[in-house]
Amino acid sequence: MSDGRVVLLSGGLDSTAALFWARSRGECFALSVEYGQAHAQRELEAAKRAACAAGVPLQIERLHYPWPEASGRLVPGRNLTLLNMAASHALNGSGSVEVVVGACAADSAAFPDCRPQFLRAAAVAIGLGLGVEVTISAPWLHRTKAQILKESRDFGALCWESVARSWSCYEGGEKPCGACQACILRAEGFADFGAVDRSGSQE
Repeated sequence: MSDGRVVLLSGGLDSTAALFWARSRGECFALSVEYGQAHAQRELEAAKRAACAAGVPLQIERLHYPWPEASGRLVPGRNLTLLNMAASHALNGSGSVEVVVGACAADSAAFPDCRPQFLRAAAVAIGLGLGVEVTISAPWLHRTKAQILKESRDFGALCWESVARSWSCYEGGEKPCGACQACILRAEGFADFGAVDRSGSQE
């Protein structure tokens, strides 16, 4: 890929909105990673739809790593590994790389590898390892789910449709389970914003 701005796109609500945020700021591409998560197929389907709607190239990588079964709990070391992969893919000879992630306020509260101090340190460490300046942008780090939904609607119909049909559930069923942490936070966000969640919809 030739562009030095890459979006880590899981296909979930936050990363889908971050994709359109990044696209509004210039050329970029998206990277999705299958690493053994139970919901990989549903995530990738949503990621492909979002990338197509945003007009952004999507690269899919498969990673074999000795993580435990990824059932929605903290996967140790995952974000550092994915950030390093993304930055490496974005190298374009310009001397700088930007990695855009969808980490939000709820993630920052729950997971240590979604917190500002980690993201700052990761940018420095990855930059030193690659020999370039690395910036990790997390536009939703201080936003609630409802606030992210408002931003998504402001970006226009294509973004809103992609976000409403994104996949957040940690399980790999035909429909969201409604019981995992991701489903609960998502439902609260849509309820607070007063909008209909179309996750899992085939329409």
